[in-house]
Amino acid sequence: TVHESRISPPAASFISRSRHPPNMSEQIHARHILIKHAGSRRPSSFRAEHITRTKDEAIATLEGLRAQLLASPPASFSALAAAHSDCSSAKRGGDLGAFGRGEMQRPFEEAAFALEVREISGIVDTESGVHIIQRLEDPRAEIRAAHVLIKHAGSRNPVSWRRPDEQVTRGKEEARAELLGIREKVVAGEMEFGEAAAKFSDCSSAKANEGDLGFFGEGQMQKPFEEAAYALKVGEVSGVVDSDSGLHIIKRLA
Repeated sequence: TVHESRISPPAASFISRSRHPPNMSEQIHARHILIKHAGSRRPSSFRAEHITRTKDEAIATLEGLRAQLLASPPASFSALAAAHSDCSSAKRGGDLGAFGRGEMQRPFEEAAFALEVREISGIVDTESGVHIIQRLEDPRAEIRAAHVLIKHAGSRNPVSWRRPDEQVTRGKEEARAELLGIREKVVAGEMEFGEAAAKFSDCSSAKANEGDLGFFGEGQMQKPFEEAAYALKVGEVSGVVDSDSGLHIIKRLA
């Protein structure tokens, strides 16, 4: 089960995994802009149900975007991805998070791994369409964390596993006050973090794991959650963290 904090859909869902087993010991972090065409394996995207542009037209579009990225001053890669990419990662500025060898289509993998950090590729042709790729700083090591999630009426999915047939109606400030009260008890030693998650958290991770999300890496969680978790020392409990899923407190476990 994908926990509430994780990015949905998965970051690299635009591309089918290769048949080669992934080598997770060597990972890189990259973002891309994908332009699909009529000959793409799936000639549709969240922008258009039926893509009719030719491959040459797609390449011309991508070359124009690449020229903007190489101009002085350069355009923002994330802004161009958000405005033009046919991959769902456009909503994250094209960021695919971290991936290893054997996870992406071979031409994409080879181009991405050949780049220096911050370098922008030429046109890369895959079954999905044509891409330009920028390699980002190498991913940080995986960490392990637990959390307590309190949803509110404005949450992306305002339904809790605790009452799956009811919508959460509490307001955001009511949720914040509840979470601050829980945090106060945890920090004061009146309640264990896992106990608090099991008793109060609206994330399904509370059911069997006392809020423990296991190990995760960069690009796997919603950005506010990721940044807060990575900023913690082992054993430290965060303040209130606001994400699309609701409000969280996080404890770093490893």
